Amino acid sequence: MAAKRRRPKAKAAGARKRRASRSPAARRAAFAQGGAAPSDTLGDFIDAAGRALALAIEPAWREAIKLNLAVILRHAAAFAEFPLPDEAEPAPVFVA
Repeated sequence: MAAKRRRPKAKAAGARKRRASRSPAARRAAFAQGGAAPSDTLGDFIDAAGRALALAIEPAWREAIKLNLAVILRHAAAFAEFPLPDEAEPAPVFVA
C-alpha cells in the first residue's frame, strides 16, 4: 500500500516575511561580512582541533581553513533555522 503524501502546511506570515528579506543580495552581503563567527574564535577552534587531533597546521593554510569553517557554520545555521512542524516525521521509504 502506498503511503499517503501530505501537503505541506502554509508557513506563518512572519516566516514568509523573514525569508523574503533574505534575498540573494542580502545573503551575499552577509557572506562577505563573515556572519558566522569572528575570525579569532575560528582561529582558537583551529588551534584546539589541531592539538586534539595531533595535526600540524601550516600558517599558510590557516586562512583557507577559517574560510571553509565559516561557510560550513553558515550552512549549518541555515539548516537549523528551517522551520518544521511538530508532526513532521521522516519518510519510511525514499523514492527518487
